[in-house]
Amino acid sequence: SELKDMEETILRAEELLEQQRKALEDPAVAGHHVEAQKRWEELETAKKHVETLYARWEELEAIRTQADESGRKLRG
Repeated sequence: SELKDMEETILRAEELLEQQRKALEDPAVAGHHVEAQKRWEELETAKKHVETLYARWEELEAIRTQADESGRKLRG
């Protein structure tokens, strides 16, 4: 289902975000301005991606809830 796929996509995106956060904390990266700036931008992009995924997840949940409620009314 799309919800299950979205859950897996979010988990992968969060893992990537965590890896990028750790890479940014690496002293070798932190001490190198250009690399640190690049990593920071990648981290911000990853954060926005995760936020977008969660927003879509909420939309899908709302659609499913609405469909469930409509189904109950029809069967009611």
